[in-house]
Amino acid sequence: MKNITRIALGFVFVIFLVKSFDYVVRHGDRLHDQDTGSEDNTITAARNFVQDGFFKSCGLPKYGRYNLDSASKTIAESDYYTHYFPGPDYVLATTSAVFGAHFKTAQWSRLVPLFTFFLAVLFFLWVGARSLWPNQPLATPWIAAFILFAPANRNWVLNLHGHGYVSAYTLAALSLGVLAASWTWSNRKNHFSIYGSMVGAFLLGFASNYMLLTNAFVVCAAPLVGGLLAHSPNRKAWQLPFWLSFVVGLGLVAAFFVHLYQIACLFSWKDALADQLGTLSARVQKSHAAAPISRIRLLGQYSDQVFGFYGLSAKAMALLGLFLAWISSASGIGRKRQIAALALAILAAYAWVLVLPSHASGHLHVNPRIFLLPFVCVLVLLARITGVSKK
Repeated sequence: MKNITRIALGFVFVIFLVKSFDYVVRHGDRLHDQDTGSEDNTITAARNFVQDGFFKSCGLPKYGRYNLDSASKTIAESDYYTHYFPGPDYVLATTSAVFGAHFKTAQWSRLVPLFTFFLAVLFFLWVGARSLWPNQPLATPWIAAFILFAPANRNWVLNLHGHGYVSAYTLAALSLGVLAASWTWSNRKNHFSIYGSMVGAFLLGFASNYMLLTNAFVVCAAPLVGGLLAHSPNRKAWQLPFWLSFVVGLGLVAAFFVHLYQIACLFSWKDALADQLGTLSARVQKSHAAAPISRIRLLGQYSDQVFGFYGLSAKAMALLGLFLAWISSASGIGRKRQIAALALAILAAYAWVLVLPSHASGHLHVNPRIFLLPFVCVLVLLARITGVSKK
């Protein structure tokens, strides 16, 4: 059985990597329909970092005048971008500084987010085979195939913007929560692992915000979702994953303050606060004032758009996941934890839509990618409908 699993898993990996390399060779100069506007900005910023240096702008990327809705007149008239975090720009700027700021470097730099995501998938599969579907070894290769070849990942992980990175961080945070569910505070042997996981959770939150802000709710919920899904005889196994989610949130907040300092460093604290808080307030007010934008209607629109990214609509994920959790051989608190995990994953994916419907309505071609967490939940529940150890 192990040999069959390894052969099948190896086959999936080889096909995925070969197809990815082929796509980079044939289309790597410019991806189509994978958020090309944001990617173009990343390429522009990387070239400017190489040309002008990193510290001249306090680490802020130079795109051109994109801060048009800033509450600070100085920043609104500046070429330095302040609204989204510049993590992807830093990655491409680093490879450009080493290999030269030309299109070939951008083309092959796609391998960085690709392998980041691929390593996160390996980590998730390793954890999942031990703690999520331990009695179903043949589930590992088909779960790998569904994750790797889902349209939301297959080509999007080659994008130079933050999409592949944050998907990787979501899987890593989910896996961290699964591992943590088997640890306890009272076991001294696990103290190093527990505190190490706290550091890892903080770094995941920080890096996630710097790569792509829209993933914040999902990566924050991922450890707790993992803890709720994990097999554990301990009824309180979710508590450490809960704290890991909290620490991920601290990382997200820390990233905001570092970015705020960067803006203040280049402009002033007055401009930085006016830009960040004023812009956020304006966008929230715009969401409330825009009568044509209905949150209820957006929920349905996003559900439909998710189908093109994962082969299941968000509504289908919810209904199928609920059905699988209900018929699972897990009983009592196990079944309740599975349903809670699915509900939390869906709520986290929809959170950005509910908080900023105006922004969400203009990004239906991009944002459905963040439904990776409920999609993985459905795969896990599908894998464990038989052979699950009793709770």
